[in-house]
Amino acid sequence: MKKILILSLFFTGLAFTSTAQVKFGVGGTYFGDLGVQGRAKFALTDEITAMPNVNLYFGNGTQISLDAHAGYNFAEVEDMPIYGIGGLGYYRVSSNGFSSSSLSLTLGGGIDINENIYAELFWRNLFDGGSDIGINAGYYF
Repeated sequence: MKKILILSLFFTGLAFTSTAQVKFGVGGTYFGDLGVQGRAKFALTDEITAMPNVNLYFGNGTQISLDAHAGYNFAEVEDMPIYGIGGLGYYRVSSNGFSSSSLSLTLGGGIDINENIYAELFWRNLFDGGSDIGINAGYYF
């Protein structure tokens, strides 16, 4: 019984610790068209983060991307971390009965301002052809 109580307290404490290191955010994005973004940010270490996000673009038809990015904080200027971004994604476009999807590679960088506001500049290469520069900006809760 004592072991179960200790394990329960340990895992409860671990759950509270891990949720304290997760932020959820919303923002705007631009990758050929304007769109909205929902994301999460998981602090894996002091320097490394995981940032999954979903983007919905307001172009002709339906455009959506699902991304799994990792960030590395390589500098900090006046309490504003500057980080590099790398990751893979899935990009899908549907319009006028035509549908196309592609995997993508994303590389870029960003900055967090006051721990709540993020701004990023990135390059995305679609594996079926095409690449472009994009911008993300938003707010973490």
